[in-house]
Amino acid sequence: RVRFKDLTGGGPKQDETAASAGSVKVPFRRYVPPKAVTVVSGGGVAADGKTASFEILRPEIAYPDVVFTDKYADALTLLKAQAAAAGNDQREPALPDLDVTQLQIEVQVRTLQGDPSATAETSQPFVPLYKAIRDFDPGPDNSLKLDFTFQDMNNLSTLKGVVVPAGVDLPLPTARAIRLVFRALGFADPKLEYWGTQDARVGAVSVDAYVQAPSSDERNLFQSTPASEIQAIFLQPDPSTNANQRLQMNVAGLRHEAPSDLFSRLAHQVEQPGKDLALSSHQGRRTVYACSNALRHIINPDGSSISFSSKADLTRHWIVVINLILDRDWSWYAAGNFASLIKEVPDPDNPGQNKLTLPPEPVVFEVQRQLKNGAFLLVGTLTMPGAINPTAALNPERNQTRLIFFDAYDPKPSPGVPLEEPELTYRLVPKFRDKINFVDSKEWHVRLPITTPPSQAPKIVSAGLAFSNYLHDDHYANTEERRRMLFLELDGPVLDKHDLYFARVLAYGPDPMLLEFETNLPSPEEPPLPIDPELIRTITPDQSSDCAGINAMQQLIASPYSDRHFLLPLPDGLNPDSHELFGFFVYELRVGHDCSRWSTAKARFGNPLRVSGVQHPAPQLRCSIMRTEERVTVAAQFASPVWEGRNIRSMTPRTRLYSLLYAQVLQANGQLWRNVLLLRALGDTRQDPDTQDIRLSPAIMEFTQDDILARLRLLGLPLNAPLSVVTVELLPEPNSPFDDPLGRHLGQVRILRVSPLTSVPEICSPLM
Repeated sequence: RVRFKDLTGGGPKQDETAASAGSVKVPFRRYVPPKAVTVVSGGGVAADGKTASFEILRPEIAYPDVVFTDKYADALTLLKAQAAAAGNDQREPALPDLDVTQLQIEVQVRTLQGDPSATAETSQPFVPLYKAIRDFDPGPDNSLKLDFTFQDMNNLSTLKGVVVPAGVDLPLPTARAIRLVFRALGFADPKLEYWGTQDARVGAVSVDAYVQAPSSDERNLFQSTPASEIQAIFLQPDPSTNANQRLQMNVAGLRHEAPSDLFSRLAHQVEQPGKDLALSSHQGRRTVYACSNALRHIINPDGSSISFSSKADLTRHWIVVINLILDRDWSWYAAGNFASLIKEVPDPDNPGQNKLTLPPEPVVFEVQRQLKNGAFLLVGTLTMPGAINPTAALNPERNQTRLIFFDAYDPKPSPGVPLEEPELTYRLVPKFRDKINFVDSKEWHVRLPITTPPSQAPKIVSAGLAFSNYLHDDHYANTEERRRMLFLELDGPVLDKHDLYFARVLAYGPDPMLLEFETNLPSPEEPPLPIDPELIRTITPDQSSDCAGINAMQQLIASPYSDRHFLLPLPDGLNPDSHELFGFFVYELRVGHDCSRWSTAKARFGNPLRVSGVQHPAPQLRCSIMRTEERVTVAAQFASPVWEGRNIRSMTPRTRLYSLLYAQVLQANGQLWRNVLLLRALGDTRQDPDTQDIRLSPAIMEFTQDDILARLRLLGLPLNAPLSVVTVELLPEPNSPFDDPLGRHLGQVRILRVSPLTSVPEICSPLM
């Protein structure tokens, strides 16, 4: 219930004349902003996809506002004239707002969800690109026609904040979802003589239009980078942590650092942050990951990180990584014409309102691998998610996106299939929804080394010594030193024609029969195979092959006459006269890939065969001979074993040296010379007066002139027959009953080495 009361005391009576106190002018200001403009239907992108046009009408203004604008002399008459039509259309009669003289066009492009530069006006993220102002014609019935031209561009830096002069078509980028925001502007009033505020002359409500046109040229999609666009990575399992590894790190000054694991090595190789089997993105850099089904993985919704299931999935096969930088800004969307696909659907978070939606993220690239028959197999796809990780949104680089794709290739051949170097061809094919005239695809060819070691293991059947030819001079007074090598007979040739037999020394020890009794030497440690552990091996296109690991072992020398007999070369650093050859070696034999094929060091050699007690031919025994009128003196050195560079021969030599004196005689047929044994002499150790070490003293063997002449007379040989000497060194035989090892007991005592036949210098012929 409302009661009114007149507080004025009543007005003048009907018969009274009203008195006027005068009139004043009150300044009029418009505070009501213009309404929304009208976009005439039928505008949009042309059929050729190169241009777009829109027709814009001024906003309308109704009674009583239109009367106060003072732009129409007969505003009421005009409103009444359209009252009937307005009633039928269920609208209020209104006239064009002539205070609106300009149209503001703001061009916005759709960006990624989470982009901090995106506007908050709608549920879809758009970023402003530039603004333009266009003038309406003065007449109330004239519309404004806007023309746009689409342009192909890699990024939008050239359009950012661009000023487009009047009369020029407004530029729009292709392959982007574009929102055009139209807003009415009142005439300029710097002194506010008409408008109440500057904000009042700006339309309160904008009108949006969505357009997009496909690009016609999408060449040069990717930036050229110093790093390889594709690389194949082979990871070895992490070595077990032990005291030796910790000691090595301490020596290297890495006491407080943990050894790197295989995943950190992978992350370092692809140059991305990695932790706990997950690769993520650098701050301010957008990265999109993808992976084939060959690796178990999880990719987060925005594609900015990938997590692998376990370390075991990353080892013992090639991980092929395609690493590209897409030279397009974040708004690039070459997958199709999204202007026709944008829809308004009810917003569940705001009842009674709608929101704009875009279709699901399409496949933009396909990754294919070529099969042996030449066909290409689809191994995975790359999509462009419509969201950005918060880390990448910090001080972002919006003009590029890094694409990283993972695939796995198992190089192990099927049983019975020979090993060969894998050759992989990958292809990146753009898959755009619209037909684009010019599109570049990527193709890479990678040749990989063999990562499978030989399955064959060597087996020794027999061993022996191989000698060079036995050569002597014309009178059989001297023989040449014979080259000797140890040969091994194996159970058969290598099964693969590209494989070889190899050997290496594991340990060495001097011959205990040449040492003092009860000489104790430490047992040497057997070293691991000296090859690069190759915790990570990376291969890039056009990389040249190498012989990684081939020098870790020595190749056995194949016989030209047999496919199972091989010579064992001397260990590196030794020559046929090295005193180390008086000892025994522990060898390791393996089958390995030769250098005609590319192999990793870890796959170079197969399973080992350990062989102990291997002894190469002893150093050549040589003797020096001196002859006088009284005697022939022969000197020769005893076998001297060494250990760590030291002579450790016993003070009293364990071996025995004998010299055998021969006389040369011509056969009865005069065809050949022969040697006839005259005398034998046992060596006697005499200390060299120039040295204090008796172990360096030679053995001296003497034949008196009287004994020589007597023996020649006994055999009926000329007393001036030429003489030669052979020196023999015998191994010790403890408690041996054989006291004539080079006579009647020949063959019962082991011979260590023999000197070549050496002629004795001549002296004057004795008197007959």
